[in-house]
Amino acid sequence: MLKQPKAKKIVQYMALSTILFSIATILIPMSVSAYWDNLGGRPALTLTDGDENGDGATFLDEEGNPRSFIGDYTPVFNSIVNNPNYGDERNFVTALAIDQDMHGAWNSNTITAEDGQVYLVRIYVHNNNPNGEDATATGTKVAFSIPTASSDQIEVGGWINSDNANATQIYDDISFQAPDGQSFHLEYVYGSAMLYNKGFAGLSGTGFPDDSIVTNASSGGALIGYEDFNGRIPGCFEYTQIVTIKVKVVYDHEFELDVKVRLAGTHDEFTESVDAKVGDKVEYQIEFHNNTANDIQENVIIRDVLPNNMVYVGNTTYLYNSNHKDGKQIPQDGDLFDGGMNIGNYEPNASGWVRFTAEVTDKSLEEGDNVLVNWAQGMVKATIHQDHAKTMVQKPKITHTIITGLLCVLLVLCLLIIIYLLLKLRRTPK
Repeated sequence: MLKQPKAKKIVQYMALSTILFSIATILIPMSVSAYWDNLGGRPALTLTDGDENGDGATFLDEEGNPRSFIGDYTPVFNSIVNNPNYGDERNFVTALAIDQDMHGAWNSNTITAEDGQVYLVRIYVHNNNPNGEDATATGTKVAFSIPTASSDQIEVGGWINSDNANATQIYDDISFQAPDGQSFHLEYVYGSAMLYNKGFAGLSGTGFPDDSIVTNASSGGALIGYEDFNGRIPGCFEYTQIVTIKVKVVYDHEFELDVKVRLAGTHDEFTESVDAKVGDKVEYQIEFHNNTANDIQENVIIRDVLPNNMVYVGNTTYLYNSNHKDGKQIPQDGDLFDGGMNIGNYEPNASGWVRFTAEVTDKSLEEGDNVLVNWAQGMVKATIHQDHAKTMVQKPKITHTIITGLLCVLLVLCLLIIIYLLLKLRRTPK
């Protein structure tokens, strides 16, 4: 039988992983019910202690036959069913309340959703191929899908995507359930996404550059990696990654907030997202609605957090409600983006809207597609709800810009040559 990398080395990596990834331990294997992959069934690998000589590690497939990775450098994500540091890796999306003990309270299938509680949702990422850097996964991204609709049961999905893995896309989820059947929704805590590894992110972890891991889930999410956010993850336990976000459970019994956007100066409908380019102005609308049947909600506060590359246009904030049907300009623009702006009191089932304009700039746009996410919060006493709207901005790549510039220069030269030839033709004696 072909030997795998030394058993002792793998065992050492396992032990080191146990120490460094206390955030990932200890999850007792449970029944797998939600996992999925684009192959319709990626390998299920069982890890043994090594051969009779103790100098080789062996994987067994579903039939109990040896699975050799000698000469096979294809990345395989989260297929080990008996990872001693984790359990069944196919159940790679887990959650727990942030005030719970992180060394054993993780839930892998369902979790009780308590009103106002903030939960840590985790994705465990492990390239199972033991060939290290020779089996590096490329273009590796992680995404969380968080439904915006309210229900008494909400599934938060986790995705691991890779360009060259055995299964290029795998999925798992965790179900949040209300104990009493009451409707609720989940709010992502913006800026909470963290990456942990034994590489550049370290034991204490590092934050993601933006919130695309949630807001750009349909396009694969956000790159992760061992040495940088570059999508590269070598194989074996040493390169395990942990990704976490925070979500808040909000029961739908007081009020709701809805954020939408449109291009400024138009009469288009406000939508969840809009396409724009650098220099364009967009108009945001933050809608507050009192959901109660009998309670007046007083001193409602609206706060907005503009993304990078979006700049507020001064004196464009207006408040619309039953008292200001045509809109009232609010001069204290800074309050909206600081501690929040008081938009007054609202009767049961009443609504109010705040609208303002912002301009797309290029302070730190990346080449290609950019998603600028504007977050807003609505506050009534101690209760906070939030929502977001997205502006999609595409920045031409340098090569595209250079080619476009060269074509323009070539066009100008052709025109000059044509003019020159025409003038020369006119001067030629007949």
